[in-house]
Amino acid sequence: MANLERAPRKSMNEQLYDLLFKNYVWQSIFRTGYPNTPRNQMLAVATNVFLHLHPTRIHRTHVKITHTYCLGGLSFFMFLGLTVTGVLLMFYYVPSVERAYQDIQALETNVRFGQPPAQHAPLDGARDDHPRALAHDARLLHRRLQAPA
Repeated sequence: MANLERAPRKSMNEQLYDLLFKNYVWQSIFRTGYPNTPRNQMLAVATNVFLHLHPTRIHRTHVKITHTYCLGGLSFFMFLGLTVTGVLLMFYYVPSVERAYQDIQALETNVRFGQPPAQHAPLDGARDDHPRALAHDARLLHRRLQAPA
């Protein structure tokens, strides 16, 4: 009789590990093992369904906080504010020719914080249609364009 060796039985933890991580779906998403070298790290990012959208390496100077670092977050919160106020306006305003004026009047009088802030005059006393103000704006724009970077 041949001496057949049996494979040792797997424990419950090993069976669960094989069930979760050694199946077709998991290996189609994560095609490489643990990325322990820079080459394996780039390979894992490049072949991953979710991680391939991001760069595999980022230079140290690119993550330094600068004056433009928060512009994405600022625009996101401004978009949220615009969305919330648009949804609230949906309940109070009907964009029709017959009701538009009445709805704006109701917004200013009946809705809390509906009245816009008071219009302020320019601080230097110049009006927007004044020729000196237009010349001043043109001079500032010219200076800004000619300024060194």
